[in-house]
Amino acid sequence: MGPAVNDNIKKFLQFQLAINFAGVGFTIVGSLASDTSKEPMTPVQLLWLNLIMDTLAALSLATELPEDACLQRHPVFKVAPLITNRMWSFIGIHGAYQFTIIMILLFKAHIWFNLIEIPGTCDPGIVGAFNQAKINGTYVDATLKWCLTQCKLHGGEIADINTMQCQQGTLHTTVLFNAFIFCQVFNVINSRKIYGEWNPLEGAISRSKNLMIIFSLIGGLQALSVELFGNFMQTTPLTWQLWLITLGFGAFEIILGIFVRALPVQDFVPDQAAEKAAREKERHKNFDSKDHHSDTSSAVGMVSRLGTDPSLKRSNSILKRRPSMNGKSS
Repeated sequence: MGPAVNDNIKKFLQFQLAINFAGVGFTIVGSLASDTSKEPMTPVQLLWLNLIMDTLAALSLATELPEDACLQRHPVFKVAPLITNRMWSFIGIHGAYQFTIIMILLFKAHIWFNLIEIPGTCDPGIVGAFNQAKINGTYVDATLKWCLTQCKLHGGEIADINTMQCQQGTLHTTVLFNAFIFCQVFNVINSRKIYGEWNPLEGAISRSKNLMIIFSLIGGLQALSVELFGNFMQTTPLTWQLWLITLGFGAFEIILGIFVRALPVQDFVPDQAAEKAAREKERHKNFDSKDHHSDTSSAVGMVSRLGTDPSLKRSNSILKRRPSMNGKSS
């Protein structure tokens, strides 16, 4: 039971630290680097992230049943760190991936995916036909001014009225929020493995039923928060194309996790423990050698006794004569 509890704590730790590494990083850097000085996600969205990941995800990892392989592993060394080298590689690489994705989407998503804050009304084809004349630095056309105001009211900015793409408006922020949430959803599955096993789904049905249920629950709650609770969550409904794109960024975590677990990372082994393991190995080797030698000696001794023991010789001679005696009696 002890090794299983230790493993579950480590699973949650590497998952949670990867989130914090990425979340704190893009919140600070994104706020400073953004043209609008707006954080990539709103406080409500970050609160939602912490709520579902610190409770539901933690519950799913902490309640996973032990695997048979934990009985084959060596006991945890007293002086060994709680966060192993393999866990640090998980935290660093997954955290860096999430940070990089959010930063790229922060500066490029509105251009790549043509994110217009009010589609239809503020499309560039419609707005481009409006009068773009200015009086005292303000656009004269009411529709154009309204579109610019709507983007600005939601914390965004339109850099080019010919495209009307709103950077860090509600739609843009929803894309960032959805991509980051689904990175965590898929990374929960990766976090199940802390010893370099390549298949993250191994034992998912037999030992992690709670995780699979919570995995589905988080996905459903996220869909509701985006599509129905827009006023509270400060989100807006996404098109099916944007849903697939954000899910794709999250699903790539599974592929990245296989790569991370394939890295030749060696965990820390104390010097005393290494020496003890070497002594144990040598002792077992000598013990096996002595057993083999004693078995050989016993066999040789038995053969020699067969040749020298008079009683054994007498028994052999009786056995040899018995067939001939039976023949005479018949």
